[in-house]
Amino acid sequence: MAAHWSNETVTVFTAVVYFKDEKNDLQHVSYAIISDDLSHDKGSVYSFNAAIIDDIKQKINFEKVHYWSDGAGSQFKNRYNLSCLLYHQRDFGSEATWSFFETAHGKGPCDGIGAKVKRVVWRSILQNKSVVTNAAEFYDAAKKLSKSINILFVSKKEVRDVVEQLEQRWASCKAIPGTHSLHFVAKRDDTTMITAKNSQFMQTDQCQEQTLIVIPPTCSANADHTCTAEYDQAFTTSNSTSSSITVEHGLPSHLAFKFNQYQSYSLPNHMAVLSSAIVKGQQSEHWFLLVALPLKHTIIALDSLAGYKAKPSAISAVHKWSLLTTNNDALDPQQWKFCSNSPQDIPQQGNSYDCGVFVCMYARSLVYDSDLVTQPDVPCIRRQMIVELHSQSLLPLESCIRQGSYYAVDYVSNYEARYHLNVSTSFAIIDGDGGEF
Repeated sequence: MAAHWSNETVTVFTAVVYFKDEKNDLQHVSYAIISDDLSHDKGSVYSFNAAIIDDIKQKINFEKVHYWSDGAGSQFKNRYNLSCLLYHQRDFGSEATWSFFETAHGKGPCDGIGAKVKRVVWRSILQNKSVVTNAAEFYDAAKKLSKSINILFVSKKEVRDVVEQLEQRWASCKAIPGTHSLHFVAKRDDTTMITAKNSQFMQTDQCQEQTLIVIPPTCSANADHTCTAEYDQAFTTSNSTSSSITVEHGLPSHLAFKFNQYQSYSLPNHMAVLSSAIVKGQQSEHWFLLVALPLKHTIIALDSLAGYKAKPSAISAVHKWSLLTTNNDALDPQQWKFCSNSPQDIPQQGNSYDCGVFVCMYARSLVYDSDLVTQPDVPCIRRQMIVELHSQSLLPLESCIRQGSYYAVDYVSNYEARYHLNVSTSFAIIDGDGGEF
């Protein structure tokens, strides 16, 4: 009777490791960690994962670990556990990502492992073949009876030692906003994490973190337009349309195959000089469209966050264009007109993250001779862009979109710019009447 009521509680931590063998066949190894540590927190999770990694290293070679778990906040989905991804290479010799199953995802392989281990030990006790009063005796019985499961033991002292070693690291890590709504976390660099609301795995044999279209949720609205490292999906719903569109997450298989094929390419010398400023504008994260009309000898910057002065990024882009004369003596910058729009010339974005959509819309209106739309209808444009990417063709604008009276084609053709960048005056900003600002 005394033995019955004096039994200690045991922790059983289960895991399944999936990998591909030399024949590219999918294999798996089942694990059950037995421990007398009952904390069930960041320290125990780190210790148990370390024990599994140390053991699996003896069986296979690997370069990256993809963790999948439920979203228990005290164990897995917290800043302390996720910060370990930044140090995974240093601690275990491999990079790692972490994906979380959705709430109420149901039972999985790990639940079956735990049930089997507990059942075989309990049956042995009922048959008077084993006496189990603590974690060590539970480990001995489980290891003897569970031949198909790798049984490991991690003591409470080992867990406490890990907590002491990592205490300073965990004290300095910052919280990730909206942690409970995340389902994917990965390392970007030594101090930055990539997060997403959905898993970023393609549905192919190769595991790759691919995001088709992403936008930063918080960006500054100034000329620098810098963004945080947190991401959200760009696909949003709109009440202005009744169309139903199915979005496939990840890249289509035929595009994924093409992106996995590497081809050599030699970048021209002048392009290497131009690319940084023209594409991103002085290392910022704001995008604008630079339009060149060779027959009209005109270059115009179309900006969805335009001000009443030419931005340094636009001036820098035009200035770097003049470097092309070193490769082509026939180009004479003195014969070209350089312009940039003001806010009232063309529709402007109403938030801090839609600059890419507006750049595509400006380019589309120039090539396709179509209307421009204002910010309220951008969700329809964004949704249509996804459909066009899948169909690999430009489609007519949806009838639900309110078409505005602005035309990028007319704007460029008539040079309706508020100011010009004049090469002859060292890129001084002048107004339409020739007066300098």
